[in-house]
Amino acid sequence: MTKIEEVAAKLMRVRELLKAKNMEGVLLTKRGNFAWLTAGGDNHVVSAGEGGVASLLVTPDRAWLLTDNIESPRIQTEELAGLGFEPFIVDWYAGGREAAITKKAAGMKLGSDMPFAGAAVMEGEIARLRWSLLAPEISRYQWLGQACARAMTETCREIRPQMSEFQVGAEVSARLMGVGVEPHVVLVAADERIGKYRHPIPTENKVGKCCMVVICGQRWGLVLSMTRLVHFGPIPEELKRRHQAVARIDAEIIAATKPGLTAGKLFSVIKRAYAEEGFPEEWKLHHQGGATGYAGRDWKASREDDPTPVVENQAYAWNPSITGTKSEDTIIVGSKDIGILSATPELPAITIQTAAGPIKRAEILVV
Repeated sequence: MTKIEEVAAKLMRVRELLKAKNMEGVLLTKRGNFAWLTAGGDNHVVSAGEGGVASLLVTPDRAWLLTDNIESPRIQTEELAGLGFEPFIVDWYAGGREAAITKKAAGMKLGSDMPFAGAAVMEGEIARLRWSLLAPEISRYQWLGQACARAMTETCREIRPQMSEFQVGAEVSARLMGVGVEPHVVLVAADERIGKYRHPIPTENKVGKCCMVVICGQRWGLVLSMTRLVHFGPIPEELKRRHQAVARIDAEIIAATKPGLTAGKLFSVIKRAYAEEGFPEEWKLHHQGGATGYAGRDWKASREDDPTPVVENQAYAWNPSITGTKSEDTIIVGSKDIGILSATPELPAITIQTAAGPIKRAEILVV
């Protein structure tokens, strides 16, 4: 499938949504949606922003790029060349992207992935269009998984006592950016901070005996999530017990993630696995992850009556945690198998026997 064919297949999905919702146009501004529709294009300037500096307007028979004269040269040349998006440009001093949308979509019954005057917000419906990945997207995701895994492996091997969490975060960020991957999320915790905080942004705290590194790397709009731990000297028995338990929980939920199941059924599996491992309340202390792809999580498993379906070729990042440790990788769920995108074969692993066969989960690296 060529890039042009990939975009054409996705435009068909958008137009089917237009028809189903009796809309005349759909506006895509979120970075993830822009990347999805353009086969990996990038419309951002500010990394922290969810929305981009250019929008795409899809109608039943045309597709437009709406932006200003500052952004249009780069985006047309580097992101959209040959893909058939027609530019509609308004000078920045005349209202820019917002004015372009207002003029081009005037009078339309419009749906949008972000709030815009006169448009119906259809964020959920649009997100569903992205869930089942096409073959080129899976290939890009596999590359991203290997790149993030290498950055994580090299960083874990470089961590030393007395390094600050800032320094560890800088190490992994530099390795990601060195191969064109944006450090979308970087969390680092040393020693007591691992048990205190589920989202430990890096601080000046120095590594003593143990360090946890969490990354979400982003490229082509796709997000890859993973976690690894490093320990200096023998691992205490209690930490060993907890990590083996969380690895088994992770393996059980990965094994259970199959097309046709629902988020609710998977949440039941998660709760049962925690109880069977002797930690029935730990799931309450942090979300357990869920579907991913062009967002950190498209949805999170959080209730047993959730009917949201698992679809074929969908990406997932489960992240069970037990105080002091965590297990996390990104997977693709096919019709017959599960592929772990962020596997780190050069780091130690635990092999867990499941109903779906043996599944390897990351062990703590002992240095």
